[in-house]
Amino acid sequence: MSFLKRLLGLKPTREEFAQLMLRAMADAGDAAWRFDQGDYALRHAKDARVFFLANAFAEYCSAPRDQRAPMVKRLTQIQLVDSPDMALETVRWSVLPRVRERLYFEMVRLTTLMMGKAAAQHHVPLADAVSVAFCVDFPDRILELNAETLRGWSISTQELSQLALHNLRQRSENTFVPVAPGVFASRWRDNHDASRILLTHEIERLGVKGHPVATIPNRDHLIITGSQDVAGLQTLITATGKILEEPRPMLAVPFILQDGAWAAFRPPADHPLHATIEQAWLDTRLMEYAEQKSLMDKLHEKDGTDVFVATLSAIRKKDGAPFTYSVWTRDVRTLLPRSACVVLISGESGQEPIMVPWDDVARVAGHLMTPVADGYPARFEVARFPESEALEQLKRCALPPG
Repeated sequence: MSFLKRLLGLKPTREEFAQLMLRAMADAGDAAWRFDQGDYALRHAKDARVFFLANAFAEYCSAPRDQRAPMVKRLTQIQLVDSPDMALETVRWSVLPRVRERLYFEMVRLTTLMMGKAAAQHHVPLADAVSVAFCVDFPDRILELNAETLRGWSISTQELSQLALHNLRQRSENTFVPVAPGVFASRWRDNHDASRILLTHEIERLGVKGHPVATIPNRDHLIITGSQDVAGLQTLITATGKILEEPRPMLAVPFILQDGAWAAFRPPADHPLHATIEQAWLDTRLMEYAEQKSLMDKLHEKDGTDVFVATLSAIRKKDGAPFTYSVWTRDVRTLLPRSACVVLISGESGQEPIMVPWDDVARVAGHLMTPVADGYPARFEVARFPESEALEQLKRCALPPG
């Protein structure tokens, strides 16, 4: 990063920011970090530490000029400080739940595999697209707990959940604040606002119209309204969109609280906001599969696995409604994404590709589709193509061209 850019407070390029962090690490006494341009991360040459730069770069660029140098110093100190004592008896009252996108944990899992390591992050799905992990909130940083640490604690997931939720409640005095008629928001801004979606008893007492509906656009924001409050839902959607433009965005999609459990909120077709919310879910799913495919391709290239990771694609029907599809080709070992339809390409002379609804494909050829373990979003491995009778059945189920 040039002296002139620093003098004028101009935003650096991604490469310049990476070099800035490398120099800061070296100036602090650790010159063993190396820049991985492909993953946009710094990797330590002597151990397994990895510092992914994307979020830090976004925060740096959005920070006022006078706050950038202290931010670099803080980021450097976090990476260089020795690991703290992680014994359960030491950190018990600092253990908290950590609500994150499920895709985040998939990225951690795949990155860990690429590094040749097995210890992945422990997490429990909360609803479609979101999971709960656990962390320790130290004064200077937040450390997320991996499976290896939890095994050493000899504590059940249920006991850990109860402890973490108790600690979160202790930090959540004073309830959510009204920000518009029928709309409430978190107020803590302590990096744990999104995790307060777990405070279901408190949320149910807000008295919204219908069932509570919430979004978690980033870790410092939780927005809540009611499922029967159209104006409130519109306010929630608008506010969520604005917050997603800030650093460290999470999810644009809404969730509904019913019978004490969160689920994806997808209102019926006659709802005024149906199209808007469905588009948010579609955009999220397309992004999830694209990010997953990118890392899977890198992993397979590294370990020599010969498999095609299929793309989730979307097109619009004549009425304008979007739907998704994936492609299954004969003699190509494929990891199919879960899509509304599957395009089957037999490769035989004179045979046109056919597009068949997913449910029909699963009914006729489900025995050829093996769910991929552990991954998110879901994929299905197909190594053999439907033959003769099964293919004829699928042709009869195919959608008409156009």
